[in-house]
Amino acid sequence: MATEPFNFEPDFFPNRLAPQQSIIVILLVLLFTIAASLPKEAQATALTPTVNRSFYFSGTSRPNSTLPGTLSNTPLTGPTISDNLSRAPTFFILPSFLLSSLSVSGLPTFTIWLSGNSSTPTSVQVQGVFSWRPLNGPWSNSTTLPVPCPIGRSPAGCTLNYVQPFALSLTFGTQIRVGINATIPAKMFVTMYWGEPSTPSFLLLPLSGYSSIGQVQILDWAGNAAASFNLNATKGQNIVLVEAPVTSAFGKEDVRSVNLTIVDSSGRPVSNAANIPFSQIPPISQPQQTYPFVAEWTYPSNLSEGNYQVWIDIVDIQGNVAYNLHGPFGFGLFKPGLHAIDLIPYVVGAAGGITAGAFYVKRRRRKEYLAPFDHFYTLTAGTFPQGTMVTVEGNTGAGKTLLTEQLMYDDLKAGRPCVFVSTADFPEKIRSGMRSLGLETESYESKETLRFVDSYSVEAGQPSQEKFYVSSSGDLTSLGVKISSAISSPGESVSVYFDSLTPLAPRSKSESIVSFAQTIGAKARGSGGKIFFTVGSSLDELILRQLEEASDCIIQMEAFEEGGLRKRRMRIVKFRNRRFHEGWVTFTVEDNKGIIFYSRKSRS
Repeated sequence: MATEPFNFEPDFFPNRLAPQQSIIVILLVLLFTIAASLPKEAQATALTPTVNRSFYFSGTSRPNSTLPGTLSNTPLTGPTISDNLSRAPTFFILPSFLLSSLSVSGLPTFTIWLSGNSSTPTSVQVQGVFSWRPLNGPWSNSTTLPVPCPIGRSPAGCTLNYVQPFALSLTFGTQIRVGINATIPAKMFVTMYWGEPSTPSFLLLPLSGYSSIGQVQILDWAGNAAASFNLNATKGQNIVLVEAPVTSAFGKEDVRSVNLTIVDSSGRPVSNAANIPFSQIPPISQPQQTYPFVAEWTYPSNLSEGNYQVWIDIVDIQGNVAYNLHGPFGFGLFKPGLHAIDLIPYVVGAAGGITAGAFYVKRRRRKEYLAPFDHFYTLTAGTFPQGTMVTVEGNTGAGKTLLTEQLMYDDLKAGRPCVFVSTADFPEKIRSGMRSLGLETESYESKETLRFVDSYSVEAGQPSQEKFYVSSSGDLTSLGVKISSAISSPGESVSVYFDSLTPLAPRSKSESIVSFAQTIGAKARGSGGKIFFTVGSSLDELILRQLEEASDCIIQMEAFEEGGLRKRRMRIVKFRNRRFHEGWVTFTVEDNKGIIFYSRKSRS
């Protein structure tokens, strides 16, 4: 909900204040006084430093072969491997394509070890080659200038430098390869060595952005989202859980550790909360874009009341700090009861302080009521007509999946068959999440009025348990065929709920995704049903704009921080041929109830 300006309304300060109003005014003055004396909060920052990463030559490289050597993230211990550079260039390739984007910036350096058969010291011209190939694209090359490398009977090191700074952005799915090319006189043999400490031929590559952290979740001991914690909680419940989705371009094995530090409002680490190790839960063996990490902190009851911030560092396999996240995620620690300090986050949590404090009081005065999910249909001026295409947009944690689940469940209750396409999570987890909201799917699946299309399990390294599944969401043709089969099975007027289009983007071209969405939308509409697409905030702008143009309805959702508290809101920004509620509406999520709206009108 947007912060309202501090506005002295005529009825807020009458000539004679009521006792309750006097208390509020005194409390506000006290709050502003306390807030003015508080230390300034730690600033929220996310740093992606440029790190010199070493990639060691490994394995056996065979010239003109489809099986080059490999690049390893860790130093090798032997045995020594060699190859004759006189025949052809020697190549080494990163075993896996990049699982996320990264930037190359600076001056890459090759260090190689060479020897020759010449009886007198000499030199040969050698070049280093750095190559990259985007997903479904051709190879591109960049080379160092030829460097004269000394050649003798014993191996000697030689450094190949780039003269001009190198700047390159590499995206998901890119392959990386390096090569060594030498110009060698006739009847001379030059051998390159690698694979063990005395001759560690390698590439030093300045990189940034190869690891990062997505939307952090703060949970209580039971795994429920929480914005504040009870300092007097009993043993076993005085726990803060921090979930952090970690992205690593080189896979999970490249992450040595993920560390959590809890800091107070001045940026000072709490004494027992520095460098708490995260664990990778659940463990995932197959390469994927993000990996779930969880850290646990047991807080003592003698801490000061107030707001605390979460700092997270990622350390790579070579001991480099690849990413620092210092806020904005955090939580409050308070004792039960109402104190002036309980309201401080509303004062110091926003620019200027006074505006947020006034907003808190005005919100209490205007009495917002909780309304169940069917309040959503007052925003859209009724249910969605058959044949409607809807796009649900929002950042991570905004509630896009929750909304589509509840809308789908309303369809099922009304006797309309549905197909749920899952590209971002396991179908079983979708079922479990719906069950926690009181939305049981078993009876509908047994009647085959609800079917899942699984485009996630196989990519996550698990066999699919669904009748309709594909091994890769990037295979749009197979995915379209499975969706068509699922639509035709339950009967007519089948609505499709597609969650989400975002994972398709790194694997497919923009125009292919738009064409795919339009084709699936046409099939659902052709059957007399509706089509819902969820999209994340990272989706390419071109795809999003074309989806919006094709959609009959656009719903925007947002998770945001206000006054140190985590909140959610939504709004309708487009609905063809219908008058609808404009403006943001805040909501919360409750077990066995799902989405609950804040409304200014009482439902009693």
